[in-house]
Amino acid sequence: MAKRTTSYGATVFISSLIILCILIVVNYLSSLYFTRADLTEDKQYTISDATKKVLGGLEDLVTIQLYFSKELPTYVMPLRTQVEDLLDEYKAYSGGKLQVEYIDPEDDDELKQKLQFMGIPPVQLNVYQKDKAEVVTVYLGLAILYENKKEVIPVIQGTENLEYQLTSGIGKVTMTEVKSVGILPLTEGVTVDDSYSQLKESLQKIYDLKDIDLNGPRGMEKVDTLLVLGFKELTDWEKFQIDQAIMRGTNVIFMTDVIARERGQLGAKPAASNVNDLLENYGFKVNENLVIEGPRHCAMAAFSSGRFMQFQTPYGFWVKVGPDGLSDESPAVKQLSAVIFPWTSSIGLVEGDNSGVKYSVLARSSEDSWLQAGEFDLSPQQRFERTAQGSYELAVQGSGVFKSLFAGQEAPKPDNESARPHRKDEEVIAESQPTKIVVVGNSFMISDEFLTRYRKNDMFVQNLIDVMTLGHGLVDIRTRGAAERSLGEVSEGSKAWIKYGNMLGIPALVAVFGLVRYFIRKKRKRAL
Repeated sequence: MAKRTTSYGATVFISSLIILCILIVVNYLSSLYFTRADLTEDKQYTISDATKKVLGGLEDLVTIQLYFSKELPTYVMPLRTQVEDLLDEYKAYSGGKLQVEYIDPEDDDELKQKLQFMGIPPVQLNVYQKDKAEVVTVYLGLAILYENKKEVIPVIQGTENLEYQLTSGIGKVTMTEVKSVGILPLTEGVTVDDSYSQLKESLQKIYDLKDIDLNGPRGMEKVDTLLVLGFKELTDWEKFQIDQAIMRGTNVIFMTDVIARERGQLGAKPAASNVNDLLENYGFKVNENLVIEGPRHCAMAAFSSGRFMQFQTPYGFWVKVGPDGLSDESPAVKQLSAVIFPWTSSIGLVEGDNSGVKYSVLARSSEDSWLQAGEFDLSPQQRFERTAQGSYELAVQGSGVFKSLFAGQEAPKPDNESARPHRKDEEVIAESQPTKIVVVGNSFMISDEFLTRYRKNDMFVQNLIDVMTLGHGLVDIRTRGAAERSLGEVSEGSKAWIKYGNMLGIPALVAVFGLVRYFIRKKRKRAL
């Protein structure tokens, strides 16, 4: 008996020793080879191939300094863990070219002053513990350093968009030449800072952003991509500058309006604009109409009724384009879940000598949409007449070689003395380099006023700019996790079945189960 006990004890000891050795070897190998399993549909917790490409292409050491306070409220601690896990992945794929430093500024007044200068402020958080509320001051910032350049994330509020911020920041500090984007607002009284500040803030994190003034002393500056917003009666000199920028290879996004709408009002009138003079030369036309969607395919809008009453309703003039209406061939839009086009016009193509251009539709309305033309009534409570019902193009792209509007003509002269001087030897470029033009029938969709309701709407324009300027790598990162998990459309008959099934079906099932159980027990008693 003693021999059996000794033998059993030795077996247990040897088995435990073997398991311990296996664990040590596995732990050692895991420190050498990084791997993980991500079971989410779009791999939200695994860095993208675009990020791996950026990290693998680093030629010199990049330093990330994470300024997180050690003493954080308990509800913020998971954020710290998630950020550190993501940075560990970045280090693993960088081949030793990425260094991460974890710094707590709590007891270093000199460092706190330095962080304030860098743009990383202290953050005040509420803490509820021991039956009392307190306010604590912490740091949740990050800096990316390379040579004498730096990019800062002032406050990390979550990890949903952190990979995009990190990868674009690393790309910006390591690029030998920062790409440039110009914004040209045409509508009188509209400025970038007043009407498009949110878009500007997002773009200037990656690009050298320039406000374009066609009648200023610098005129049309050289940029990689130009965003033209709004409407105006352009002079020949203004048309010439935009046209020649395209001829020099600048990619352009035209977002123009056919209606002039007073802010806060539901009335509108046709906009005084001749932007179509340019667009028709390149094969596009913004039609003088507004697209209206049926209630199943439009966005919700809030309106005032009386002095204090407000109501929300599906608003046909706010066209919601889901995955079915977005091109699955364009990397700029194929991963978006929805884009809202408010007070937008349909886009048409003009026949002409455009054989060197390939046109493609980026977004279109549903088959339930129709048009309003002539006098525009924007009221949500009007009686709509469904004329010309069908699907309409809302965003169209042309790629290739475009002909100049001024081909074979002399260059026009500036309109005023303050404009860029006209050079006597300035020649008209008759044909463009391979370039891209995108036309959208409204500019309001990316304004500050509209983005307060639909913040993700600017992702549409940012994706277009990224693809035109840098390729689609950053787009793939930004659009991850952006999908809407909305419920599918349910018919009225299905709704009734679901309603009465819940009200009557479940009680009926419980009653049937009770009866079956009763008869089974009764049968058993008889058998006994």
